[in-house]
Parts: sequence; C-alpha cells; structure tokens
Amino acid sequence: MGDSIGSQLLAAAILFLITSWIFVGLRCFVRLKLVKSFWMDDWLMIVSLILFSVMCGVLMAAVSSGIGQHTRELDPERARDAFKYQTLGLLFYIVDAITVKLSIGILLLRITQQRRYSYAIFACMFMLVLTNIAMFGIMLFQCKPISYYWDQFVLEVHTVQGTCIDRQIVLNIGYLFSATGIVVDWAFALMPIPMLWGINMRPQVKLSVIVILGLGIFASTATIVRLIYVLDLIKSRDPIYDITHSLIWIVVEMGLGICAACLATLRPLINRIIVGFSTSNHVSDQSPVKSSTRNGYHVHTSIGHELNDINRGRNSIRVESEQIVMQRANAGWEVSNESQEEILPIQGQITKKVDVDVSFRGVEG
Repeated sequence: MGDSIGSQLLAAAILFLITSWIFVGLRCFVRLKLVKSFWMDDWLMIVSLILFSVMCGVLMAAVSSGIGQHTRELDPERARDAFKYQTLGLLFYIVDAITVKLSIGILLLRITQQRRYSYAIFACMFMLVLTNIAMFGIMLFQCKPISYYWDQFVLEVHTVQGTCIDRQIVLNIGYLFSATGIVVDWAFALMPIPMLWGINMRPQVKLSVIVILGLGIFASTATIVRLIYVLDLIKSRDPIYDITHSLIWIVVEMGLGICAACLATLRPLINRIIVGFSTSNHVSDQSPVKSSTRNGYHVHTSIGHELNDINRGRNSIRVESEQIVMQRANAGWEVSNESQEEILPIQGQITKKVDVDVSFRGVEG
C-alpha cells in the first residue's frame, strides 16, 4: 500500500470539484444577475456539474474500496467493489462529456453568423453524441450479466458465470470515443478563428476572444494523456492500479472542460470589475449615457458635453458629438447584457453619429 496512487485521484477530485463549482456559480451569477437571461447552454452546464460531482463522489468511493492500490494487495471482495465503482464512474464520465461539449457547441451556435459554421458545429455535436452513446452501451453491456464485468475478481472464492465480448472490441470503441472527443475539442477551440476573421474588432480584443474560446484545447490535452494510459491497459497485469492514472486524467479533463466553458461567459463580470477600478479616475470626464427603447429598437445616446453650462453664463456651447446606437429588440436578445454579445461585437446594429452645434445668446437684463 506504500505506493498507492489513490490519494492522487482523491486530491484531483476534490480540487476540481471546488473549482468547477466556483466557475459554474460565477457563470450562473452573470447569467441571472447581470445578463438576466438563462439559455440552454447554461442549463446543460448545470447538468454537467451535477454529473461531474456524482462522478467524483463515485471515484472517491472507488478509492476507499481500493482503487489505486495493487490488485494483489486487495482481497477479492474489495477488488470487486473497487472495479464496480470505477466502472460506474466511467459511465457518468461518458454522459458528462456529452453535456459539456454540447454546452460549448450551443454557445458557438449562438455567436456564429455563417451557416457553414453552424453546419460544422452540428456535425461535431452529432458525431460526439453518436460515439458517446456507442461507448456507453459497450461499457455497460460488454458482459452478460452486467455484473460479471466486476465479479470476475471473485472467481477464486465464488462460482460466477457469465461471458464478455472480446476486449479488443471494447478498446477499439474506446479509441474512437477518445479520438472523437479530441477532434470536437480542437474544432470548437479553433473554429472561432475563421469565425472572427472578418469581424471589425481591435486586434487585441479579437485575440482575447479567440484565447477564451480556445481554452478547450487544455481539456483535449488531458484526453490525449488519458488515451496514452488507456493504451497501456491492454497489457496490464495490475488493472486496479494501472487504471487509476486514466481516472485521474478523466477528472482533470472534465474539470478543465467545465471551467473553460464557464470562463467564456464571464466577460460581463470581468468588464464590470475592470470598469469599477477605472471609473473613479474617469467619471468626471465621461458624458452620460442614456438608454431607451423606441419602436422595438434599443437606443443608446451619449453626448460629448453637457448642456447645463447655459446656466453658468456662457454665451456659446458646442455639442461635439452625439452617438446613437440602435439594435432591434428581438425577444430574448438583450443589448450589451447578453454574454455572447459581450464576447463578440453587437451584430445587426445601426450606428448614427451626428455633430451638432448649439448656440446660445444671453439676453442682457
């Protein structure tokens, strides 16, 4: 037991449970309090967090049953329980991988403006769901009865009957499952680059948006590392110990995926924090911004200089500029509040900039 790695799995589960709950909590705060709009991708992220929490709880139970220890050090009953819990944890992982990536895909669908990218996103989502369902089915029904998969560890002390399909078939489906996850992660991470290429944005803003949306690459890196350990399981003679490395990277993969997906929606909160620090230094120089709704459009007006100087005895006042921004107030589409509009510039808006001269002549009393 001296070289057990179960404690590493336990530490990873606790760490990413805490961070994922923090990030999803911040996402919900932004969407409910700042944006005041909750979409399908947000609901999917909550479902993903619940599945991730259950998965980590099951893996913690697996550690207490012996996962991470050498198989020879466990009695048959503990070995059976450990393998049963890790199998249950893998099933939750497969479903959770669907919800996280679907949430990211739906987010991208809402900010893309070209049909070809929408088709590509739908294709990735379809391929993801198909392979994950296949992996879930092969993982659950690879033995008949299902319990024979972990009951094999007690064959020496109990009479257990059952059959399992060829292990190579399970491994091949596992490779396809991992490869699909990697492809989808990279597709969703790189797709914002051509999506934003033709959009009129400052280069530094465009780069920051691409980086935020591309954080899913880190999760795919964990998938690649996990796949390396899965390959080693083919010739493993100590499965309860060797599979723990793969379980650790499963936790890392899902934790990073959840945090990265949430970070992309936190720009309203980050902007508010930044503005909060800088407003005190600029508030005296900034003109007021007024918002209203006219004929189904959101209208935002900013004036270069205030007109209250009239009462201060000045004979001439110049209003340098008036900027009017109007955007169609479609149902469920809020200007400047929606986190997706915080990621990308406001689309479909009408901007009118007017220079106005206002003269005032005082009347001598």
